[in-house]
Amino acid sequence: MKHSLNYKHVLSFLLLLSILKIFVIADDDTSSLPYTHVQPRAAPNDITVDSTANSTNTPTTTTTTTITTTLTSSLTPSSTTNSTTNVTTPLPLKPATPFHYNQSIVNNTATPNIAYQLNCQVDDPFCRKVENGIVQALLELAKVIDIKTKIIIKIRYHSFCATSSCSNSTFGWGIPSSQFILPFDYGPDLNHVYPQALAKQLVPVYNTSSVWAASDVTVDINHDAYMEGVDYEKAQTIGWNGTGVPPTGRFWFVNDTSYGNNTSIDNNQVDFRYVFLHELLHGLGFISSWAAYFWSSSSPFRLLVENVVDPSQLQIITPGMYWSNDVDGGPIYITGFQPTMIFDKNLFSYNKNGSTTNNGTSLTDLGFDMQNFCVPRTEGFILDFVSKFHQTNQSISATNLWNSMAELDSLLFNFPPAAVANSSYNTNKYLREKYQNMTLLTGAGVLDTPLEHFDQTTNRAGTAISHVDDQYNSTVDFLMTRGFITGQSLEDITQEMYQNIPVIQYNVTSDNNSIITNTYASPIGPGILRILDSMGYSTALTNTSYESTGTRDEKFRSNCDDMNDNSGSKPKVTTAATATSDGKCIYKSLQATWFIGTIMMIFLLLIWNSV
Repeated sequence: MKHSLNYKHVLSFLLLLSILKIFVIADDDTSSLPYTHVQPRAAPNDITVDSTANSTNTPTTTTTTTITTTLTSSLTPSSTTNSTTNVTTPLPLKPATPFHYNQSIVNNTATPNIAYQLNCQVDDPFCRKVENGIVQALLELAKVIDIKTKIIIKIRYHSFCATSSCSNSTFGWGIPSSQFILPFDYGPDLNHVYPQALAKQLVPVYNTSSVWAASDVTVDINHDAYMEGVDYEKAQTIGWNGTGVPPTGRFWFVNDTSYGNNTSIDNNQVDFRYVFLHELLHGLGFISSWAAYFWSSSSPFRLLVENVVDPSQLQIITPGMYWSNDVDGGPIYITGFQPTMIFDKNLFSYNKNGSTTNNGTSLTDLGFDMQNFCVPRTEGFILDFVSKFHQTNQSISATNLWNSMAELDSLLFNFPPAAVANSSYNTNKYLREKYQNMTLLTGAGVLDTPLEHFDQTTNRAGTAISHVDDQYNSTVDFLMTRGFITGQSLEDITQEMYQNIPVIQYNVTSDNNSIITNTYASPIGPGILRILDSMGYSTALTNTSYESTGTRDEKFRSNCDDMNDNSGSKPKVTTAATATSDGKCIYKSLQATWFIGTIMMIFLLLIWNSV
């Protein structure tokens, strides 16, 4: 029977419109927008600045006008005489809260994709110099490393003695804030651990994911090292009045006119930008997993085993371990060895002072072998672990590696083929012939040398081999040697070193697709840059744009994957995938919306058919 339109149909139709409107409003909820960790530094918000105000600071009477006419498309209310006016007494303006570095965390950006969080625990004039040096160092990085996905550098400038054991001579340290085995369908590597800053470039599909740590790199710089170098007599001579941080300390700051024109660097000073850039590269992944974890004095494991285990059994080089304890200060349990850092992938150990008469031992292969040793946690008390480990063939390899690294020039970073054919390491004759490998720092004197003191809450020992050999101290690759050149600015050092090699030119494509030829003369030398691009960074000399190249490395499956939860199983990454909890909430919200909408549509149809 044909139904005629009546009031029930109209009511049903209006109800349907109301439901649809609710759904549209719900789906437009801004609470599901991505969370931003870092906001640009802003002025104190105690005072609202009115752009229409005059130049005086005298507060004026505020008139609140309620417009009763229809809204126009303009955001600026037009003047009208037909309005209701309520005059209120203005609240007095609060005085602006003074900004002080040691009471604040500075959130700022050096470039659109490089942000930093600075916690500077000294006085404001000195902290301004620190921040200026940080920004200049980050700009140097941005010239030669292509950062496409935003990274955040967490920085603390403070006295190490105030927070941990005193280390007056330690300039600082830098580490990745977090690290990951990447879920590649194809591409660079499935077996090594990537620092978060690099991981974010390689899997941008996760760039809003909650899996990332709040920062990508952590750098601490030691104010005690600065103070140890202060020449108090000279400081007073140039105008220091005895208050605040004195000048003439160990760190030198470019263009520092705090005390007149006394801006030249002293013989005992090191350019602050140089120190920061060095530690920054460690945090970007210039760091090895291999160390003397049971021997190094900077390792927390040493105290637990010395005077109990034969010292010769502690002289082993291994990757980092899976370890745990039930309570702080309680027994340590070790179950096995972790995958090694991507930095370690191309390391080869040689027994005869770097001689290439043998092919060397691949630390990647040795790392795989180490991962095949494990014990149940019930048998993993640290003393038992050491004892059981020394009953295996892996312990022989670890001892041999110790003996090898006790020799000079025994560890090489062998460069793989460049990731792209037009890499300058292929097209430039000097670079092609010069950079087949680089020698890393080894020798008996460095096995127990904590060159950088890392956060003592971690289990990483001193990072001796995470430096290039001392021979590079007088070359363009000086930046990542273990010592710092004093008495020269970063510009002067860089210019002096590049005078000794042929001019290096490379091409870049501008925004309008024209080709521009640049000269490479960065404090991040071409050898150091070659290590970074071998790890996976897109650089000025090997511009990959982080597009996958080469053949996928098969995933190594150790005998201990299940025990150590080291299977590497990850969800497949696709362009449609979302890794955020917000994404799950949105999906559930859509499910609920679909369900409720379906029920209401059925209800409306029943009403329709009942009339």
